Amino acid sequence: MSGKRSSRKRRRQRRAASAPPRPPAAEVEDAQPSPSGYARSRAKDEAARAALQPLRPGERPTAVTVGAIVATVLAVANLVALAFGYNAGEDTLSPGSEATGSI
Repeated sequence: MSGKRSSRKRRRQRRAASAPPRPPAAEVEDAQPSPSGYARSRAKDEAARAALQPLRPGERPTAVTVGAIVATVLAVANLVALAFGYNAGEDTLSPGSEATGSI
């Protein structure tokens, strides 16, 4: 563990040594303050939302349609497996199981 800590410390020291010197405090006060992390993210989100085009009424993204079809196919496959008594734990068919008798 101590190897990683000293490595981080060395990296931080190298970055500080290679970084340009900071401007004096008087220059920083005159400059326009940059938005905080939250405000900057909020501005990016709003810009991305403004660039989106709304879907037409009744239109769905292709991924949603494909996902619904795949989910339906898997649900039907599960029902068929249940009806035939497939036991995934033993990877066998057991037609005389309690589940198949109740269907």
